[in-house]
Amino acid sequence: MPTSAATYEYASVRFTEDKTCIVWPGGKTENVFELSGKAKFDGWNEHYPKGADFRMYWLTVAMNIMGKRGFELVHMEGPDVVMRRPLR
Repeated sequence: MPTSAATYEYASVRFTEDKTCIVWPGGKTENVFELSGKAKFDGWNEHYPKGADFRMYWLTVAMNIMGKRGFELVHMEGPDVVMRRPLR
């Protein structure tokens, strides 16, 4: 009995400070700061939870935005995060 392999679509984000964007499966890019409702980029003056840094904080925000849209982590290395979700 043949089984069908799952098919996925992928999205990615690379931390690039104020230009940190999510690249969605169709190629559309959206700025993480704008998606999070942040009015402007405050740079290194922002306050983060104890133990977090700027990169860690904003990549986590990006991953949560992607997670709310059904994506799950596939790979994370350095500034890069790749997430996927099954196609329906």
